[in-house]
Amino acid sequence: MATAISTYPAFERLPTLGDTGERHSWEVFGHGDELGCLNFITPEAVLAATREVQAGQVVNLNLPLGQPQPQFWASRGAPEYHAVQHGKNVRDDYIDSLYTQGSTQWDGFRHMRFRQYGYYGGRQDEDLDLRGELGVGVWADRGLIGRGVLLDVHGHSPRDPEERCPIGPDLLEETLAAQGTTIARGDILLIRTGWLEWYSALAADHRTELATQLDADRSKARLPGLDPSQAMAGWLWDHGVAAIAVDNPTAETIPYVPAEGWAHHRLLVLLGLPLGELWWLAGLADACHRRGSWSFLLSTAPMNIPQGVASPANAYAIL
Repeated sequence: MATAISTYPAFERLPTLGDTGERHSWEVFGHGDELGCLNFITPEAVLAATREVQAGQVVNLNLPLGQPQPQFWASRGAPEYHAVQHGKNVRDDYIDSLYTQGSTQWDGFRHMRFRQYGYYGGRQDEDLDLRGELGVGVWADRGLIGRGVLLDVHGHSPRDPEERCPIGPDLLEETLAAQGTTIARGDILLIRTGWLEWYSALAADHRTELATQLDADRSKARLPGLDPSQAMAGWLWDHGVAAIAVDNPTAETIPYVPAEGWAHHRLLVLLGLPLGELWWLAGLADACHRRGSWSFLLSTAPMNIPQGVASPANAYAIL
């Protein structure tokens, strides 16, 4: 159940960690919280989200499990998908070597820590390894179900899929205005850059060459994505965004620039804002453009893995 708080501190009033200048929400939702910004999705927000359904149209937001291939990060190999065991009158199947972050997915709070300060809430390794905290199974107990909003940046102002392009507050505000869309507290934002459509359309040998090069030297990777700045973190927090998902493999733009900081640190760890990657948003964009509305009921069910680091998204938009 979401934490019932009538008001939240503005981003500029959140405490900072040591001398880093980085703001965090670790005590906002109460000591021991494991939901982070998902607390913004109150029962009232879920009820309001159901009113977004007008046509009963369901749009799949997931790639086939194990796609794209090859993995953008080649160290995440393809699963041995759909290995089938045959019996006389029955079949069983299993998935071997499944990387939970290898396809359409959510990054959980165990995915990354911020220096010596730890994981979300200030947890240290013993809190995760010995006490089992911050597993995605906590999210699975409640689901990520609420109002989704597509910000079709690719449709509004296409980005070069092979260039670093930070998508920040100004571009998001432009996109919202062009769409006639507003954001409410508890919304889950989906950001379409067009990168996944571009990558999926490449010839197989081109994808293999690109993935191999990037695995050898990740500093050469260039793609559009979230602006990693503190201003971006503040914009998302002050709008009460519950989670954000992007159609690229990193959520944020790359290459990373240490002087600018990392969105994974500022959003996932410090604010407790779940990050989704490799979401298939092309069909949703088409459906939203046809009906002239970019908000919908979003249902996404993380796997119930008690100490899971991440999970396939299992996501659908209902329009």
